[in-house]
Amino acid sequence: MTAIYARQSADKGEQSLSIESQIEECKKRVFDGDIVEIYHDKGFSGSNIDRPAFTRLMNDIKHGGIRRLIVWKLDRISRSLMDFANILSLLETKKVAFDSVTEQLDTASPMGRAMINIIMVFAQLERETIQMRIIANYVKRAERGFYLGGPPPFGLAKRPIIVDGYKTSTYELCPEHGHTLLLIFEKYACENISLGVLVRHLNNNGFTFTNGKRWESQRLSRIFHNPIYVMSDADIYQFYKAKGVNALSPVDDFAGNGLYLFGKRKANGGRFADISGHSLAVALHKGVIDSRTWLNVQYKLAENVQLGQSGRGQNTWLAGLVKCAVCGYAMTGQKVKRGIILRCSRRGNYRDCSAKCTRADDIESQVWSTMLLKLEELRDVEFTRQANQSAARNQIKIELVKVEEQIDRLVSALADGNAPKSVTARISNLETRQTELLAELQKEKAKPQSVDTDELLALVREDLTLEEKKQVAKAIIERVLVKTGETPVIEWRF
Repeated sequence: MTAIYARQSADKGEQSLSIESQIEECKKRVFDGDIVEIYHDKGFSGSNIDRPAFTRLMNDIKHGGIRRLIVWKLDRISRSLMDFANILSLLETKKVAFDSVTEQLDTASPMGRAMINIIMVFAQLERETIQMRIIANYVKRAERGFYLGGPPPFGLAKRPIIVDGYKTSTYELCPEHGHTLLLIFEKYACENISLGVLVRHLNNNGFTFTNGKRWESQRLSRIFHNPIYVMSDADIYQFYKAKGVNALSPVDDFAGNGLYLFGKRKANGGRFADISGHSLAVALHKGVIDSRTWLNVQYKLAENVQLGQSGRGQNTWLAGLVKCAVCGYAMTGQKVKRGIILRCSRRGNYRDCSAKCTRADDIESQVWSTMLLKLEELRDVEFTRQANQSAARNQIKIELVKVEEQIDRLVSALADGNAPKSVTARISNLETRQTELLAELQKEKAKPQSVDTDELLALVREDLTLEEKKQVAKAIIERVLVKTGETPVIEWRF
């Protein structure tokens, strides 16, 4: 029996030969007296072989009912060289001849088989070249902040605009779900609440996802990880730089707009599971979630993952806040015979930090007593939440990032032996400027701001659990710098 297979990705009129026309052309190659079975798929791409009629065809070939296969063109079978090679191997095993009308090739001859392989190599090359052009165009659009396609993210609505004579789109809060978007970020960042509890709260109180769907933890997680919502600043730039993300926009552009994050997903990983090597670009629309709230959400999500994997955060209520004063890396609480110690993660991983371990209970005691004094000072202060970082503070951070990047480049050149002698003086000048900027940043942070202490003071009692102490500490502490033998330095959130 002879089989005829036809495929058309979509109804494209004159741009693609119709399935009916393909079948008619193939019938001209049928030998007299042959029984013909027709297989056809419409609306299916040639990039993979997961097609109903094609699957049925392959099954019939495996069961030995077909002796010859005719197609109008090679790429009707597949555009993948690997898939096509596997199919040819099956045809050869089952002694099924393959005939392509357009290319005038027949696998009944050795030359025909060789020519088919050569043609498929060039078909694969053409396809990959087209893909590279598409990716390059995508990156160019991202660099200009242009709309990258797809449905609008939850809580945002698409609005058409014209930029430099080009039609594109931007985002703004949508009337239907905008309030819900702001609510979920605020609740998760500022309350002692898990994804599961937040999902139940949303579903039980009439908040719906897109198209009236119910909320799920996975949907919340995707929203929380997406930087499309954040008011970008220097802290966000540093956050992604530390994750190995390639910033397509300079740090100066991180001034309040949302961000596009894109790249190829790692095998067996979610969209935001491992983003090293991904690209980040500043979009045209203004962000809707301030950077501090957004970062609090990221740290909380990361801490949940860490707790699920190792439980380190259960050893000290300072987890996530305490940093090494020598290198700036996080310090983790570890159980030893004499109790809990704080260990620099950089020293543990890379062995290139001079910081020594210190007892966690000593640091906790000093931080707790200092924190209670701070709360008492602010007992009668009227509450006003600072939604956005001051522009002056962000500008200092942007310059600080630039200085640090220049120092890194010069140090690398010095290590490679490619730098002139004057580079040492240049590094010294940059380090001086770095110190000045850090002092300016501390001065900005020291400016009086207000904080709500009523709820926090109500929590303070002698029998607080570790989680309750975490809640109080994270509400008012930015980070705690620790060095053995010295008083811990506390940086406040206000």
